[in-house]
Amino acid sequence: MTITVNAGAVTLALHAVTTNGDTTATVRRDPWTPADRSPFEEIESMLSGPVRLVAHRVVHGGAHFDSAVEIDDDVVASIDALGELAPLHHPRIVEAIEVARRRWPDATHVAEFDTSFHRTLPPAASTYPLPRDWTSEWGIRRFGFHGLSHQHVARTAPAIVGGRGPLGKIISCHVGSGVSMCAVRDGVSVDTTMGFTPLEGPMMTTRSGSVDPGLLMWLLSSGRITIDALDRALRESSGLAGVSGTSGDLRDVIAASGRGDPDAQLALDMYARGLARGVAEMVVSAGGIDVLAFTGGVIENLPDLRRTVVDQLTFLGLDLDDDVNPAVIERDARISSASSDVAVVLVANGEHLELARAAEGLAQRVHAPDLPDTTSASTSSIGTVRTTR
Repeated sequence: MTITVNAGAVTLALHAVTTNGDTTATVRRDPWTPADRSPFEEIESMLSGPVRLVAHRVVHGGAHFDSAVEIDDDVVASIDALGELAPLHHPRIVEAIEVARRRWPDATHVAEFDTSFHRTLPPAASTYPLPRDWTSEWGIRRFGFHGLSHQHVARTAPAIVGGRGPLGKIISCHVGSGVSMCAVRDGVSVDTTMGFTPLEGPMMTTRSGSVDPGLLMWLLSSGRITIDALDRALRESSGLAGVSGTSGDLRDVIAASGRGDPDAQLALDMYARGLARGVAEMVVSAGGIDVLAFTGGVIENLPDLRRTVVDQLTFLGLDLDDDVNPAVIERDARISSASSDVAVVLVANGEHLELARAAEGLAQRVHAPDLPDTTSASTSSIGTVRTTR
């Protein structure tokens, strides 16, 4: 039995996944505080067998990690040190790792990194237009994030559309508390909207996304704000929260808009526009589009948001089925109309399946090197089996 641990900036999701790729138990907390050990106790009470592997999603691998790695004290220290690049996530991830290691001390604990999938970015996509010595001396580059989610889309979308192999040009649109788009060509990442940190890209629930760096320089140089206050504001009180004056939770913003609040409506308009712009940007990088795939906890539950985004992309030949789209929540489905030139699909978030797959692959390579690695093919059981959520 493999337990997957996904500690986000606010939430925690635990899944139990068998070696056959079946999800047998799920526990979620939204919000979750690291002091709450009950999710780990709860999922353990639901298990019928021992925990053999524990797979942890880690947001930032930096230059240190480009694939799954077995966790020891040195790895935990390295993950903790990378927290300066993902301060909303890594402290919580480190705490979740420590809780899980104490609860399941005999299991093999594995870290898989959201940045790993984007190691295939070509130099034109991964390099920032900054002085060359900065890049060489300080390791500055676009790392990209939500890699587990985008990788699952690349693995799953062909089956939804009806193909047997990787589709040529997939635009993966992950919309949760964080937002990123990824251009996938022939199964690999060739561009993405997040960069050196998870702050770049379209506006998000509480994160600003990309803003003019000259504006930020002006705020600092004029003494209007300190660097610590600016850092907190860009990460915790901007985006939907900043524009609308609400919590940033999309449900709160929609409710405020429904009451006629103009700031909330502006925030929604900006949010949807940012999603559509991000998709269009990735179409350029992919050299076209065969499939638009929506995934992530927010957009999986909001058919109206999917419709609003697609309505801004009709020039690409996209259209939704107005009977199917409203009925699809948190499950794999094709939602484009018969007249759409491009397939539009919803892919239920499968980060836990990618985590389990990576942990199984590492365990086979390290602990049973003489056995065939059954996780390498795109048709592996863990990569293709879906569950009702």
